[in-house]
Amino acid sequence: MPYTHFRYIAYELPTATHLASGGVVSGFPPGTNCPAVAKIPVPAGLSADVEARLLRFAAVVKRAWDRVQALGADNANTLKIFMAPEFYFRPPTATGANYDSDTYPTAIAAEVISAFDTMFQHNDFDNWLIIPGTVLWNGPAPDAVNKLFYNTALHVRGGAVNQPTRIIEKKIASGIDGVPSAYTPGGYADLVPFYQRWAVRKSRSFSSGGINFGLDICLDHLAAVRLKVCKQVLHDWPVQEGNVQDAQIHLLTAGGMTINDTSVAATVNGYILRNDGYANAPRSQQKKINKYTNGAEDSTPSNMNSKALMAIDAVADASIVLVGDECVPNKDGGVFIFPQRIVVYPITGPI
Repeated sequence: MPYTHFRYIAYELPTATHLASGGVVSGFPPGTNCPAVAKIPVPAGLSADVEARLLRFAAVVKRAWDRVQALGADNANTLKIFMAPEFYFRPPTATGANYDSDTYPTAIAAEVISAFDTMFQHNDFDNWLIIPGTVLWNGPAPDAVNKLFYNTALHVRGGAVNQPTRIIEKKIASGIDGVPSAYTPGGYADLVPFYQRWAVRKSRSFSSGGINFGLDICLDHLAAVRLKVCKQVLHDWPVQEGNVQDAQIHLLTAGGMTINDTSVAATVNGYILRNDGYANAPRSQQKKINKYTNGAEDSTPSNMNSKALMAIDAVADASIVLVGDECVPNKDGGVFIFPQRIVVYPITGPI
């Protein structure tokens, strides 16, 4: 049965910061291990960095689950959308060899991705969609000399019918990514044709329980012609697929990106949900799209020149401040730090 409503749950934490001396840093220390959560089992045998981050993630989701139950009015018609910001899975270089530019080596990144295949299979999460931010990782380049650097978003539907973790690759690295742009999927000449293939690009649009989603990773959402990545995919859909695709909910996981009204791609009366790990307040947002315009005329979300007119931000039902092991430690005395918390938005719909 398709979902008729949704509830957005934003996991707010700093995943990038700047220093008093200048410059932006990411790759925060993993912190100490949170106690295991029985209903969200973290696999055994993981690297210490990944284990700490997954245990924390499980603890925070459990806290969110508890609060959702306490708020009441939850039911199987409401999809819970839990989203973390970009860079959540990013290690400091000091973790060890092959952690270049604060990224995991391939085998360690694979631990993160495969863990989400099994962690949320308890039926408590039947009606949850998990977007755990992004994973920064590296692998060998085709030239067998250099390394390639990836910034990969994940999404997985929870519950007993848990689906395999899906991945979406960021198109172009930003300065905050802190990796050599010439050695990323959008910059390395041998990879560009692969990542421009429709079979890869169309992954930006996906469905869960009858709700259509689009997803942007930070710079993907920049108001520039070569970006607006989610919007471009929906624009190209009719030519590639022979039908029209929409996005009732546009997701933006970010590390320093505001909502750009010309990059929004959700349908009229749809929503954009944002979570940003490097931002002034508000760090998370839920906004409803009222209409699109192109100059003086009404337009559509897939028109590359259209502009979304949006309602004011939704007001949260609850805010849970995180403490102790639930918090990721600061890095290098960073000065752009904010309280870590869970923000639970109201049940919204029909959609």
